[in-house]
Amino acid sequence: MDERLKEVYQKIYEGEAKAALRLKLFAKEADKEQLPQIAKLFRVISFSEEIHGERALRMLREIKDTEQNLKESFDSETAVAGWPMTSFSGSQRRSGTRLPPLSSPIQETLRRSTLPFIRRPWVT
Repeated sequence: MDERLKEVYQKIYEGEAKAALRLKLFAKEADKEQLPQIAKLFRVISFSEEIHGERALRMLREIKDTEQNLKESFDSETAVAGWPMTSFSGSQRRSGTRLPPLSSPIQETLRRSTLPFIRRPWVT
């Protein structure tokens, strides 16, 4: 795929993914405010954004077999989970603020317990 086209699809994917998440959060807020029809509207639009993002991701050939998807998912989460704490730890100490954890202990336990299955040591 041409590099310019790849960049366009990457930007489309990023924009659609951000929009989908933002709209899901808007729906939660509408639910809290007891506005179920507006919440439903936000969820429907979010689903539409997910479809657009999926199309872009497929064009980028980022969807692979499940084993590869799991490996890439965990690698990505591991990289992302460590970034904020290492990047902001010094400024946190200086300012006295704390960032909330981005992953839960449950997510970390699942990630660690699943990794041996991803590596599939029995396959040569």
